[in-house]
Amino acid sequence: YIDLVIPYLVHARQDKIFHPGEALSIRAILRAIKAMRVDRIFTIDVHFCRNVGRVDFEKTQIGPITIDGSKLQLYNLTATHALAAYAKEILGIEHPVVVIPDKGHRPAAEPLERFFRTSPDEVILFDKVRKRDEVSVSLASGRSVPDLGGRQLLIFDDMVGTGTTIAKV
Repeated sequence: YIDLVIPYLVHARQDKIFHPGEALSIRAILRAIKAMRVDRIFTIDVHFCRNVGRVDFEKTQIGPITIDGSKLQLYNLTATHALAAYAKEILGIEHPVVVIPDKGHRPAAEPLERFFRTSPDEVILFDKVRKRDEVSVSLASGRSVPDLGGRQLLIFDDMVGTGTTIAKV
């Protein structure tokens, strides 16, 4: 095998087309990597995959990346445990209310929730909708905000570009 380790997979945010005429740049990047005869990529918290482990391209938004009849394998590792340990040991966060600005990223936040032994009612989920360059967030249906008196909040988002989503949350 030829393995490639890419801690931050460039263009992973462009996993779907937002505007007419845009390129699906992650697909182009992965095809270029495959053309270099790379068999496996190891990356960390890739944007288009919510789960940890081997990425099944058949179940992702970008679809399978097939070059010359062979598939590129991608392994999505996570830094969530290290970030949680840092929050606890360095920042002194013991039992936070976990805030997830986009409920679609809940699977990626599960290791964080397990680390802090957060109960489901201590997780605040938001629905995020992106239309063109505008982002709107609202409390996910069926969810409520727990009593936050004296509690620490830990906001978990997979990627922060402009900070607009977190500011709105």
